[in-house]
Amino acid sequence: MIKQMIHSAVAAAVLLTQCTNTLKAKLQKYENAKNTCIINETPIRTFTARTVRECASLCTIDDSCFSANFESMLGQCHFYSTFYPITGPRMRSETIRKTPVTETSQTELFSTTPVDVTSIGSTHQVTSISPIGALCNTATGYTYDTSMNICYKAVVTLRYYTPAKEHCVSDSAHLLLIDSLDVYGWAMNQMDAYGIQRIYFQGERVDQYSPFLDDEGNTLTYFNWSPGEPDVIGNYLRTDGTTRLMEASSGNTEYSYICQIY
Repeated sequence: MIKQMIHSAVAAAVLLTQCTNTLKAKLQKYENAKNTCIINETPIRTFTARTVRECASLCTIDDSCFSANFESMLGQCHFYSTFYPITGPRMRSETIRKTPVTETSQTELFSTTPVDVTSIGSTHQVTSISPIGALCNTATGYTYDTSMNICYKAVVTLRYYTPAKEHCVSDSAHLLLIDSLDVYGWAMNQMDAYGIQRIYFQGERVDQYSPFLDDEGNTLTYFNWSPGEPDVIGNYLRTDGTTRLMEASSGNTEYSYICQIY
């Protein structure tokens, strides 16, 4: 009985620490510059990452990382200890830099909690829960996919685009962000699993001459368009009911959707 009580107390303490570090990571802000890279510096570590957000998240929770480079073609995230790095132009590369957080020192916000990544050129692998996984543990109705590092909730209920987005926002979530072929394939698998024919997903534009942007105002670059798309009259994004390729949408037809926490 005593051993069980001690084990429960330790487990509770570990979970509390993970949730606290996750909150700190969410408070930490960063800025990024596209098509740039850090020059005249040697990375202190290099990890694999699928997106610039994942790279930024990894840097955010590492107290020795003050800036980073994400190389989308290689899927590599390079950590640097320089807070104000010198940068130069490079296509398909983004520079990430931590920024101060109001009323809270950076030292207080930096967490040393490890995440599920494998260091390139090393056999060392970290197996602790990721920040997104920790967030998912406290989100009702959400599931964490460890292989994709995605916290999600598939919603079969049909809604117009705006109510669908508002539903996700009410959970402190977003419509699913499909920013790579891997995420697109994963989304198709979820649609099969839940018997969903079409989904709305994240992305909006002002008009036919404007780019599609994600919720943070970044230009979306990955698309798997149906022939003839994007339609000039659609400012939102959905999948086709037959081919499941991407289409522009007016948002005035009810579809299912997937909410994502990140």
